Amino acid sequence: MSTSTRDRMIAGAADLLRRKGMTATSMREVVRYSNTPRGSIAHHFPGGKRQLLEAAVDHAGREVSEPLAQLLGKHGPVKGLEMFVALWRKILEETAFQAGCAVLAVAVEQYASDQRGESETELEAQIQLQLLDQANGIFVQWQEIISHSLQEAA
Repeated sequence: MSTSTRDRMIAGAADLLRRKGMTATSMREVVRYSNTPRGSIAHHFPGGKRQLLEAAVDHAGREVSEPLAQLLGKHGPVKGLEMFVALWRKILEETAFQAGCAVLAVAVEQYASDQRGESETELEAQIQLQLLDQANGIFVQWQEIISHSLQEAA
């Protein structure tokens, strides 16, 4: 199946987020990592880094929401969560614990940056706050999926 340039850039950005965090995920690095033309950035993401990272966080959120909902729906809350955790364990092991959850990476970015003593530009701070709000919304979706499964099982 052929994947569009835009989709490859989004998936690449999501993978970089989960491996390196927001600050280290530059547009140049996304182009290199996703093996896409540099001119594609302006074409597919006229809003720049903010727009690309928003799409990447949304993509990463769906990468968790969809299997979580499927496993809980098919197997119930206990077995479904056990299978979901096993899936994530496999992902972590396959990446030698170098790649985790991109949504979580966004959520802890400010704390991690503060601990390293890094300063950020005003634009990066704005992007980070926006992505943090987006991550919070995704966490709420995940909680709703689990809550719904628990209510259905009761």
